[in-house]
Amino acid sequence: MIEQVQTKRPKRSSSQRVWWMAALLLMVVVGSIGCNPITTMNFMLMPFTDNNDAPACVLTIPDKESKVAILVAHEDIQPSLMFKGADELLMRHMAGLLEQRYKENSDKVKIVPVSKVLNYLQKHPDWVTQSKADLGKQLEADFVVFLELGQMTLYERGTHQLYRGTVEIDMKVFEVSKPEGETEKWHDCYACSYPSRGPEDASSMTEQRFRNKFLDHVAKDLVLYFAAHPPKDKIESD
Repeated sequence: MIEQVQTKRPKRSSSQRVWWMAALLLMVVVGSIGCNPITTMNFMLMPFTDNNDAPACVLTIPDKESKVAILVAHEDIQPSLMFKGADELLMRHMAGLLEQRYKENSDKVKIVPVSKVLNYLQKHPDWVTQSKADLGKQLEADFVVFLELGQMTLYERGTHQLYRGTVEIDMKVFEVSKPEGETEKWHDCYACSYPSRGPEDASSMTEQRFRNKFLDHVAKDLVLYFAAHPPKDKIESD
């Protein structure tokens, strides 16, 4: 006599049953309004997918909180009173935006307080020529983001009736723990012409307001290089 053996299926946990019931219900609801199964499944999986774009330069350290110091230098060939203090303003904008982005991403990254950085720079006026890795050690940072602002303009060339902010920025990141001569981790250049759609009538706002909007736009652009971000930010930052 042949004994029949029944294979028992493993029981699903209560959480699994709830998830599958919710998924089935969602498929029925979405299907009833005319969506195809592939679109429905993609919609269902969206909350479980990380759609962030990776930054060009990663400033995290595995299993450790990293500290990042942001330094901005502005050596304009044709100094303009309108851009006086632009380096400090950009530094503050970037620090605030990066802190917010790292918090949203749950990244273990801490920005060295701008007040601490400025205090050091004021006491060392020759800091631009110093080794950025050594400077990072003084600031107790793991990485130094060093931004050199080129000549900046506020108006369309040849006129003072149209706003058109432009700037080129040399961007370097130094990893403090690396041996001397190997500390430069990353290097790139950034160029901006704002607004990208074309010049703006200068009668629409004051110079100071346009300058602040321009620098805020630049800061938002720069953050995308150093922190993971949703793709839509590339459009919204404009």
